[in-house]
Amino acid sequence: MAQIKPLRGITYNLSKVSLADVTTPPYDIINTQAQTEYYDKSPHNMIRLDLGRKYDDDSDTENRYTRAAALFDDWQNEDVLVQAAEPTIYVYKQTYKLEKTHVQTGIICLVKLEEFGQGILPHEKTLSAPRKDRYQLVEACHANFSPIYSLYADESRTVSEILGRAKLKSPLLQMTDEPGTIHEIFPITETTEISAISNILAAKCLFIADGHHRYETSLNFYKNSQKRGQTPESYQYIMMYLVDMATEAMTVLPTHRVLRLDDFDLSDLLNKLPDDYKVSDPKAFADISPASDDPEKVTFDLYAKGRVTRIEGQRDSLVRLNSETPIPISKRLDTSILQDTIFGPLLDIASGDPRLSFKQDILEATSLVDNDEAMLAVFLRPTEMNQIIDVAEAGEKMPQKSTFFYPKPRSGLVINSLD
Repeated sequence: MAQIKPLRGITYNLSKVSLADVTTPPYDIINTQAQTEYYDKSPHNMIRLDLGRKYDDDSDTENRYTRAAALFDDWQNEDVLVQAAEPTIYVYKQTYKLEKTHVQTGIICLVKLEEFGQGILPHEKTLSAPRKDRYQLVEACHANFSPIYSLYADESRTVSEILGRAKLKSPLLQMTDEPGTIHEIFPITETTEISAISNILAAKCLFIADGHHRYETSLNFYKNSQKRGQTPESYQYIMMYLVDMATEAMTVLPTHRVLRLDDFDLSDLLNKLPDDYKVSDPKAFADISPASDDPEKVTFDLYAKGRVTRIEGQRDSLVRLNSETPIPISKRLDTSILQDTIFGPLLDIASGDPRLSFKQDILEATSLVDNDEAMLAVFLRPTEMNQIIDVAEAGEKMPQKSTFFYPKPRSGLVINSLD
């Protein structure tokens, strides 16, 4: 099961920088425009380490990864980044607003790397290109710049009570990000409380919510280091952000699909749909009504040429169209049904296809279509928490970008050095 321990975290020196100027969201939700904006914010922004720029004259010895490693060393030597004096578990509180104000609290700590299924369960498929990118970064820098987001369940509420006491103190770090989420870090250094947390989590299974590529990368880095005879204990651990799903009300948002297709015609696609789909009359985007909450009904809204067309079907009927027997749990997800009944057979879109991109912001997705940068946007409902856990416990994987846990842990608040 989960083996955790504290870390001597590396944090920004607040006498030299402002956290709002130097931290970022996770690398995989930062587009090119945002990358430039973070570069411009500060010469010490985390973007330069976690998602550095590529240049035409990059080589094997001079590239985004070697530059990140050099900067990481420089910032520590210049005391822009400083390491904690003692092992610490970091309580991480996020206060955010959607329709109302929410608070989510977890811990940042080290977790021992294990093969999937041995106390740590994934739920999403990964792709080779991101795995290669993250591997090159950890190989060059020997560091985790952001934590893997994982879930556990502590019905005893023991860990929650310890975290509640820690939050009564003044935060070590505090900042507000671009969407208005307040991030606060509170240190726990008392050995009795660290032991209590470790003992509780030792009996728990961890579900990876976000960071599958980085987890697989760190596991492979450790294995390859073993083959080279390099096995420091630090290589066996990865930094995680652990949230108790038994006490915290987590938010999972949908991830919408945007397609860049040649010679696309929505009418032609609708005519090819399986008969199990019911097609509504097109409406203006502003007139679209909320989808049904019926878990047995699948709903997709297709946006093209300024109009929205809703297609709906019964989950059981759509699953049986393209699945083996017995039907895997993952095949019942909206994202799987979309892939298996429309994207794959009708549009020849497979996982990792460059014509497919993912957006959380509906307006950003519609803008791409309106500006002829894409031909179709497909809006989905969010995946439910119980579906995520069911898939992970069954040892199955969801299609890419089936979940979007919100808010994301901020990159650069706490850094873990492997050296």
